Amino acid sequence: LDLALRLVRQLARIKEEQGKIKEAAEVLQGCAVETFGAMHRREKIAFILEQVRLCLDHKDFMRAQILSKKINPRTFKRAEKAAAKEGEKGKKEPEPLNADAVIQEPVEGTPELEALKVTYYEHMARYHASNNDYLEMCRCHMAVYDTPSVKAEPLRWKPLLEAATWYVLLAPSGPEQDDLVRRLHSDKSMDELAGHKALLKTFITKEIIHWSSLQATHKPQMDAAAAIFGGDAGAKRLEDLRLRIVEHNLLVVVAYYSKITLQRLPPPPPLPG
Repeated sequence: LDLALRLVRQLARIKEEQGKIKEAAEVLQGCAVETFGAMHRREKIAFILEQVRLCLDHKDFMRAQILSKKINPRTFKRAEKAAAKEGEKGKKEPEPLNADAVIQEPVEGTPELEALKVTYYEHMARYHASNNDYLEMCRCHMAVYDTPSVKAEPLRWKPLLEAATWYVLLAPSGPEQDDLVRRLHSDKSMDELAGHKALLKTFITKEIIHWSSLQATHKPQMDAAAAIFGGDAGAKRLEDLRLRIVEHNLLVVVAYYSKITLQRLPPPPPLPG
């Protein structure tokens, strides 16, 4: 089993180095590792994540989603809880196995579950970006942020919270979006990101938002978010942010007025650019 998988990985690596991403993905997809009973759980997840990555790289998003469903995110939660208990007890508890199961040790170099969790949510963020599902992109960033090793390094968690702030504000208004905005705003770590916390507060407060004022006040945050508002998707995301402001303003008007003439409504913000 180990030799066969090693050869498959090597062949896929060769194909990828040759620029044949689709062929490399097809090579890996020929192995349904989730059916290998003797294969260690971490090694299975690592292999599936590599399958997902190659599918994302050649923009086969449907296949990437199908493959990603073979991984249960609860696995990462359970591992984190077990690690927390281990820290309290001072000793490592063995992983539960079936009585008759013979589980092989993972190949040397196989990442730990915490690292696999980060990779999983990074891949899922790429997938959700393909259909502009901003709310799920925010959740993916929050899931990575909510990882012990990430929380211990400000250089890692600060960009995650900054991106999560923008993605949740880009998401259409709704109960889930509103809840996530408030959760982000109340996170203690946001105190170290004063500009982004103020941005969240702007959308929580039931007051009219003016596009020009928002751009002027939060220009440093927008300029720093080149990965979000730059590139091919940048123009659309700016337009989506403008629409979110329109939604917010309409909800504010509805909250304060039962009747209002259109002349009294603030004009919609101009198109960006």
